[in-house]
Amino acid sequence: ERDYLKTILHRIYGRFMPLRQQIRTEIANECFRYVYGSSRGVHGIAEFLDIFSSIINGFSIPVKEEHKAFLRNVLLPLHKCDKYEVYFQQLADCCVLFVNKEQSIATTVLGGLLKFWPKLSPTKQAFYLREMLNVIGALVEHENGFSYPKYKDIVLLCVDKIFECMESPHFQVADQALSLWKDTVMLYLSKCQKDMIWRRLFIIFKDIQLNHWNAGIKQLTNEVVLYYERIDFNYWKKLKEEYETSASNASTETYTNGGTANGETNGNDNSKNSGTENGHKHKIPVIVPKTLVPSRYHNERKHKIETRTQSRVSKWKILQETAQSNKQMMIKETEEAKEEPKTEMNGYNNDDKDTNTTTDEPQSNDDNKEKEKENENTEQDETDNTTNNEQSKQDNNDKIDDDQKEETKKETEDVDNGNDTTEDKPTTTEQVSNEPVSNDSSTTDASNNDKENTT
Repeated sequence: ERDYLKTILHRIYGRFMPLRQQIRTEIANECFRYVYGSSRGVHGIAEFLDIFSSIINGFSIPVKEEHKAFLRNVLLPLHKCDKYEVYFQQLADCCVLFVNKEQSIATTVLGGLLKFWPKLSPTKQAFYLREMLNVIGALVEHENGFSYPKYKDIVLLCVDKIFECMESPHFQVADQALSLWKDTVMLYLSKCQKDMIWRRLFIIFKDIQLNHWNAGIKQLTNEVVLYYERIDFNYWKKLKEEYETSASNASTETYTNGGTANGETNGNDNSKNSGTENGHKHKIPVIVPKTLVPSRYHNERKHKIETRTQSRVSKWKILQETAQSNKQMMIKETEEAKEEPKTEMNGYNNDDKDTNTTTDEPQSNDDNKEKEKENENTEQDETDNTTNNEQSKQDNNDKIDDDQKEETKKETEDVDNGNDTTEDKPTTTEQVSNEPVSNDSSTTDASNNDKENTT
């Protein structure tokens, strides 16, 4: 079913031009999910890589930066996944096709292999060695030619890694690394810098013949030694003579396979006798003359190791410092986010309560000043309201008093003038004193009658 879908998707990519970029991005996203996601489903990755290998054949030269970014960010990180053996052939084909398109891409591919080199998986190491040989072969046999000085650094790093794998105790890794030296590509590279590579090969072959535990590996080393003897018999014979003379002349300063040692006759003889007597119990030291391994090479290797460790330590320190600073920033942000709603709630509570009540949490000086101003304004408003109410009450009382005074004045005037208005519209005082007023009027009428009679 996956093969059938693969052919359908390949036909769609070939027929519909506007969909090509979208298909490439979806393939990249699926590979991203497999590399960096939590759920890693390996099914379908090999088919995606097979489709992409046919897509690479149609790339124009020079290769676009978009496709190089896909190589760096998608294809190379796929080497570090767990189930690498399911799709390693398709992934190796993609990397080789990139190198065939543009020769300079070989440095990024080989650098990625060295970066993601496995340390605890011998089977993955064997697959890596096979892919490294294919990439180096595409680099050396490119149609534009090969210049060793241009790619010298990356090639020597790969050769050092192959030397380490040759001395591996795992027979599968050692077998794969030894079989690489039978290839014509590695033979060509060894001839480019013969003094260093052939000398190191001779030392490692001697170490494997004397100390390796597997008989099959020893037999394979003997075959590789015969192969190189046939290629350049005189040079290999020269290396043998140097080794034998250095072993016989034990008084000179010699190098073992693990480092340097000041050789003495008794010490070397004892080591040889103990090695022959004990057999496989103790490792037999390989005595290497100073001419075979120059001190310059050891110094360069030590310098590389020191710089690598320093760079790793500095990166680790930088990462630790950034992590601590980010942690402190996150703590501050969370504290500020917690304090903001508390201050808002405290502000609402202070408006309802008296001004003398104090909050539990400490507040800033600016907040206190603003609250004091608000409280003063509210007090002034209250005092203004009370004064206005008092004034309005006084005005009402004054009006009532004025009205009463006017009414009393009118009553007195009416009484003096003898108007009848008081009878028609009696006031409150007249209603209270109606009877005595009527008696007075009768007496006045009687007096008037007496006067008329007298007249």
